[in-house]
Amino acid sequence: MWNTLLIATLTSAQAHGAEDAPVEALEVELLEDEDPELPYGPVPASFPALPTILESAAAAYPAEALAEGLEAEVVVTIDVDPEGTVLNAFVGEPVGHGFDEAAVQAVRNFRFSPAYDADGARAGARIEFAYRFTLDHVPLVSLEGTVESAGGGGTLFGATVLLEGPEDARVVLETSEEGAFRAADLMPGSWRLSASMAGFGMEETEFEVVEGSVAQVTLYLAPHKAWQTEVASEQIVVEATRLKPEVTERRLSAEDLRVVPGTNGDIVRAVQSMPGVARTPYNTGQLLVRGTAPADSRFYLGGTELPLVYHFGGFATIVASDSLSEVLFLPGGYGVRYGRSLGGVVDLITDRTPPEGFHGFVSVDIFQSSAFLNIPLGKNHALSLSGRQSYIHLVLDPLVNVDESTYQVRLPRFGDAQVRWLHTPDNGDTHEAMVLLAEDGFSAEFRNEDAPGGFQESVISIDTSKLWLRSDVGVGKDWRVEVVTAVGPHGTDAEYDDETEAFEEVLRLDARVELTRPVPEEGSLGWRLGAELQFGNEQFVYDMTAFDDYFTYGGREEGNMQVLRPAVYAEQSQKVGPVLITPGVRADWMSTDLGYEASSIDPRVSLEWRATERSVLRASAGNYSQFPQNREISTDSRGNAELGPSRALQLTTGWDQELTARLQAELTVYHSSLSDLVVGHEDRFEFALAPPPQPPFDQGAYANDGTGKVWGAEGLVRYESPQTFGWVGLTLSRSTRIDREGQDPQLYRYDQPLIATAVISHKLPRNWRVGGRYRYGSGNPYTPITNRIYDLRDYSWIPIYGDEGVERLPAYITLDLRVDKDWPMRTWVLTTYVDIQNATNRRNVELVNWSSDYSDEIPVYGLPVLPAFGFKGAW
Repeated sequence: MWNTLLIATLTSAQAHGAEDAPVEALEVELLEDEDPELPYGPVPASFPALPTILESAAAAYPAEALAEGLEAEVVVTIDVDPEGTVLNAFVGEPVGHGFDEAAVQAVRNFRFSPAYDADGARAGARIEFAYRFTLDHVPLVSLEGTVESAGGGGTLFGATVLLEGPEDARVVLETSEEGAFRAADLMPGSWRLSASMAGFGMEETEFEVVEGSVAQVTLYLAPHKAWQTEVASEQIVVEATRLKPEVTERRLSAEDLRVVPGTNGDIVRAVQSMPGVARTPYNTGQLLVRGTAPADSRFYLGGTELPLVYHFGGFATIVASDSLSEVLFLPGGYGVRYGRSLGGVVDLITDRTPPEGFHGFVSVDIFQSSAFLNIPLGKNHALSLSGRQSYIHLVLDPLVNVDESTYQVRLPRFGDAQVRWLHTPDNGDTHEAMVLLAEDGFSAEFRNEDAPGGFQESVISIDTSKLWLRSDVGVGKDWRVEVVTAVGPHGTDAEYDDETEAFEEVLRLDARVELTRPVPEEGSLGWRLGAELQFGNEQFVYDMTAFDDYFTYGGREEGNMQVLRPAVYAEQSQKVGPVLITPGVRADWMSTDLGYEASSIDPRVSLEWRATERSVLRASAGNYSQFPQNREISTDSRGNAELGPSRALQLTTGWDQELTARLQAELTVYHSSLSDLVVGHEDRFEFALAPPPQPPFDQGAYANDGTGKVWGAEGLVRYESPQTFGWVGLTLSRSTRIDREGQDPQLYRYDQPLIATAVISHKLPRNWRVGGRYRYGSGNPYTPITNRIYDLRDYSWIPIYGDEGVERLPAYITLDLRVDKDWPMRTWVLTTYVDIQNATNRRNVELVNWSSDYSDEIPVYGLPVLPAFGFKGAW
């Protein structure tokens, strides 16, 4: 127990290295301590000696205050124990602008001589210290860094950072609300840095202090689990040196993606801003990846395929963003875990971190409302509930229906709901279950004098229901087994009149079992062994007699079949010096109860050479296969039961370079040779989120006659700091096709040779955040009409088309802006935001139509400036 409490104010001369400067006792008073629980104990009546500074520490000048040319004096109250160690420090009268936090960080690393009472015994003391920040004495910043939660959990506030350097130097820091820390005037040489926080493991790394430069470090703390020991939970993850299993793998943190401008807070829509992704007309949400069609890419939820991931029109994702920790985007060259596609892969990774307490949010904007709740159920269980309902049609219908005398369009209406259970037992396993429901509706009314009221209504509806289960358990040393299943119906239905019928109904079971062993640092091999299954009933009917003027096949298509699609795959990884080699093979098979069978074997290999600690070279080569659609093989319609899978040989090379701890660059070059593509019957009716392909159509029978070439280069530069994140992406590509033997190569309908994207989001003082997204994309090629003929038999014009794909739409250019403002309350946070799409109101041409006599081209423009503003309350 202490027996003395000294109160004094010291001059700041001692904080700037003048340890011998006198102590100025500005105030001395006697405090009677009546609380025996306080560490100071009884207070005597005399004060013969005050503490003096033996060792000081420089405060890092607040960056924003320095930029504004501000100075300040901060009075810090310091509790010093009888050994001269600082126990506590706080500011009674804050001055703001970051000065208070910087001063407290500095004085916590002071060392004092002890105070002495009248009897000569060492005593504890409370002193007031005036720390002056002046522009003529700005310490040089030696270290900047952030501490984040591993797995995309965001930055960590209040984490303890310990620095240990030459000559037993020791500095203790605490992360700010943004998870950041800074240190100034560190001694040159090698330092060790460790970060820790309650509920998380401790991480360590080393860095070098070089005079005149700033070291930058990012540490990721893994959340503690009860079964882990303190040592076993320690794992350092440095942004630039984490191994990536794929040549081009872009993991996007959910925390950052929620504020990407132009996405209205939807994290999956942010994938459309990555290199290699072309833009679909009207931002429908489908992916055009590396010169392939939307149907060539796949969406997954934790390894099981989703029939769709975006609501109709691409306005939102059917899975609640707050249930996800990250979005895994693989544009190509991926390993054997994924198959049955020639394009890219997007896998939604669920958040498997148990909640620390009850939390959630309610969000309302002019387009939709949503809510999310995450409820802990005891030590190892949690339940989350989420829902969304749109009313975008009420806002945008007046913009679309300029002339309601001939048609009236009702824009998409959508909703979804999820119930998710998470179990994380003490042995480190994970078990999840989710019920996913989603529905969409779209309608339009066309002038029809024979219909009641003079209009005929057309309605399209989409319904999805899934029960999704996942377990990840440890088996033996270093091995884990993951089992994922999903079952439920998915249906799309179109209604127009009694003569029209079109629907697709699928009731399917998806399952995956995967056994994995990570690559050890030395010695034995890493493995990935898996089996995948799709089985169910798939039915379709397309009878669009009312639209024979547009879809000229003139007949009914239908099919009802039991479909089985099993697959097995194996992958081995081994380190040979600095090179990681991963060969693998995947075998797929498809059969139906109507006698159709097809199979494919796809070998793949990748390698990774870590040239330096900051540089990684990656390369891959592999075969990829994609089975025909059911309508293309159905003998009950116009299908061809002899069709086989379409194929692609993909070659990819990539270079990753860490420029600084916050700045990374990627360069990827790729080439894909396409063969056995299914072509024919381009005039068919399709349920598609994008506008249908424009004529002239290939109306021949289905056949594996198509070939193609896709090649290109992608560049990506990413920056991330506690206040700012963003990226600049550039894609140069070419995609060509030959549909039938003997034809010349032609540009693919979705060829976009130049795509450029820039995204930035920056935190400002007082809880403001601003951001922008700029996108440029070459227009899609189209076939012009060069002449026309008047048919006297039915008094109509017949177009004469020129060479296919020789004209191109104007470039698409748009600027999106977003502003967020947080209003912290006592137990919750209110966020207001404005998200403006196409802020310059540019009239981008989405496609070209023609006048009734084909004499004039009529451009069809996209949406005008589209501001969305809303409120979100989170707790």
